[in-house]
Amino acid sequence: MDIEDSKVTIRSTCEARCARKDLVHNKFGKILGFEPRPSPTEDDIVKEASRCIFCYNPPCNTCCPANVDVREYVHAASVKNWYYAGKVVLSQNPMPLSTGALCAIEETCAGGCNLNNSLEGPIKTSKIQQFALRKFRELKIKPICPPSNGKKVAIVGAGPAGISCGVFLRRLGFPVTIFEADNFAGGLLMSELIPTRLPTEDIEWEVQMAKDTGVEFQLGKSLGKDFTVEDLKKQGYQAVFLAFGRPEEIVPDFPCEGALTSKDFLRQVCGVLKLKNGEKLPDFTGKKVCVLGAGDTAMDCASAASRLGGNVTVAFRKDFKGMRAHPAELHELLEQGVEFLSLVQPTAIDNGTITFRLQENNNGQYRGLDEFITRKFDTVILAFGAKIGKHSELIPGKINVQKVDGQDMLFVGGDLAQSLTVVEAVNDARTAARMIADYLGEKREIPCFETEVDHVSLETEFCGMKFKNPSGISSAPVSGTYECIRNCFKAGMGWAVTKTILPQRMSSVRTTSELSRLMRTQAHLAHSATSA
Repeated sequence: MDIEDSKVTIRSTCEARCARKDLVHNKFGKILGFEPRPSPTEDDIVKEASRCIFCYNPPCNTCCPANVDVREYVHAASVKNWYYAGKVVLSQNPMPLSTGALCAIEETCAGGCNLNNSLEGPIKTSKIQQFALRKFRELKIKPICPPSNGKKVAIVGAGPAGISCGVFLRRLGFPVTIFEADNFAGGLLMSELIPTRLPTEDIEWEVQMAKDTGVEFQLGKSLGKDFTVEDLKKQGYQAVFLAFGRPEEIVPDFPCEGALTSKDFLRQVCGVLKLKNGEKLPDFTGKKVCVLGAGDTAMDCASAASRLGGNVTVAFRKDFKGMRAHPAELHELLEQGVEFLSLVQPTAIDNGTITFRLQENNNGQYRGLDEFITRKFDTVILAFGAKIGKHSELIPGKINVQKVDGQDMLFVGGDLAQSLTVVEAVNDARTAARMIADYLGEKREIPCFETEVDHVSLETEFCGMKFKNPSGISSAPVSGTYECIRNCFKAGMGWAVTKTILPQRMSSVRTTSELSRLMRTQAHLAHSATSA
């Protein structure tokens, strides 16, 4: 087991399990340990954002799958401009709190940061983004709901891709209805991610922002059961975006008697913690729990089982270098005392008894050996991923990237388009929204996020002249040349007072828009007359 290469540290199992026990139950029997991770302070975030060197060509922007202007919102956070920071992120990403919590930033924005080799490392963009958006949420400012153009679009699935596509299309003026099979919006973010990773209120706020933009939700409506694609056509929808994910669990071809699936287990836990269904959490106190798999879903299952009191073992076929799970999740589970059993391939499960075939790694090629071991557990959870399964029959054609062959009005995104992360699903949604807009004859860029704040008039009257905003520069060295004044105007200032300026340079830089904002003082006029 090559722990060093996985960049994690381990403390003794006894210490970790004692710490976990304190997390799970207090003396009053109240369940603990599922609270959201503590948020950094405002001073911490401002200090972190102020480390940014604000590169001229920022690699963080290039590396963001959602095309968010990372440098811009980090700069806004460094000066505590939480409204503008939120506006920058929301303009490109309608799911900012979810992506901030779940993004593997080491592989995206932070991975390209020019401070990677510094002592403090890259800018912690995800923490800045989450904090800034929660500050923005506290402002309780609603987005503008654009007028409808009458060209209806239906979206199937209220997960990250569906919600994001709905928001982008509404900004373009399309009336949007999202059909969701469950009785809640949010998809897997709500039903299969424990609050420790993503708090309920974060998802609910993102859904509410979509509603405030004008997106309509019809919950409890399932494709194939309550309606078909053909029904949507008959109801007047001119385009359909399919984003219902992969609803079926992948079950291995060996006997799995008595095993739970990750969907069943996580839905049970999230149903209690997030959806408040009134049921009881499973009690794993003192029980041996085995999670089979090495992806993020397996880590979620292991984390939940550990917090429920179980002695958890994660078993997987590859070694630590081949794990798909994020290293931070691995590190946290090791801190909780979770055991990892690598290079083992389960061949049979019989009511908790698992037979493993040992594996070897030969230069990245994993091969089974003729050696077997058996382990006994109280609960076994299968976390081998998900698939479309029989739901593919509901799609009238073959999926080709983000389109359906032979169906001009059908578009797909998210898990259906093989996206692996939430932020990729958001990018799928933006791409699909542009494709739908082009298909329906609205060939223009998706507008930025806007609120009523952006339309507040700053117009003012001064010295008998009207200006678009009251900010300007007075007579000073910075306004000693028209070049300096021009730069100030480009930065958004409304006017400038000039005194001792070089009149011979006026012809090369003077423009009508600039002259309309120049105020010439009596001293300047006298100086000009004397010079003449």
